[in-house]
Amino acid sequence: MYEIILKLADLVSGLTQAILITFLLALLLEKLRPANKNVPFLHGETKLEIANAFIIGLLVWPLAKLCIDLFFLTAVQNNIAHDFTSKTVAEWPFWLQFITAAVLIDLGLYWYHRMMHAWLWPFHAVHHESKNVNWSTSWRFHPLDIIISFFTLLIPFFIGYPPEVILYSSFAASFMSNFTHFNVRLGWPGPFKYLLTSPHYHHWHHARAKEAVDKNFCIVFPFLDLIFGTYYCPDEEPEEYGVFQPEIPGGMIGKFIRPFREQTAQIKNRLQNRRK
Repeated sequence: MYEIILKLADLVSGLTQAILITFLLALLLEKLRPANKNVPFLHGETKLEIANAFIIGLLVWPLAKLCIDLFFLTAVQNNIAHDFTSKTVAEWPFWLQFITAAVLIDLGLYWYHRMMHAWLWPFHAVHHESKNVNWSTSWRFHPLDIIISFFTLLIPFFIGYPPEVILYSSFAASFMSNFTHFNVRLGWPGPFKYLLTSPHYHHWHHARAKEAVDKNFCIVFPFLDLIFGTYYCPDEEPEEYGVFQPEIPGGMIGKFIRPFREQTAQIKNRLQNRRK
């Protein structure tokens, strides 16, 4: 029992430090160079988004990690990872392992993200409902959304990348996911805008504009959107953020429960339409 309390204390401490660092970095950047001056640094749902960060960190991440660890254990015992590619990857320098693993993880995140928009939108809509995209928006996710995203780490694992490389690459993707939600006017010049995402690029993913719907799915590398035909990045900033359908009511509990009802209703409608 004492060990469990210590682990929980470590988790709370780590989450608090991560939120504090993000808060201070965003405070500096968002005040110096805001992308949208109408987006407040602290708004009506900031508390909800920070509370959600602790729920995800204390409950969802450990559950997702347990699932992944069990899968890894089974995979190692049954030698699922490809021996040939594993030996080949091991011969590469670390920087090449890191970059290629990051591309593979982002490729997985791209298709996970696109799948959430196409098939599991009620859950992902929780993230997109925010009308104030800024530093705390990156913690505004439905737990199921986070759990599914963890499985994108399996792609480099199957190929045989070392666990530490997968860990570092996933940290890089996590950092970019947080940073690109900042309310900061920042984009990259020339061809660099196709190499690395920026806040300006991801803001258009959240834009409440018909031409921006289902665009910019990547987390790190925009050339993936370019390859799959989902790249959209005008020079100006979006005028407003959010979704076209009514916001999910009921606070945090409503945002956790309502998507299950909506998803069930959608599945029933699809089945009924197929029978007709």
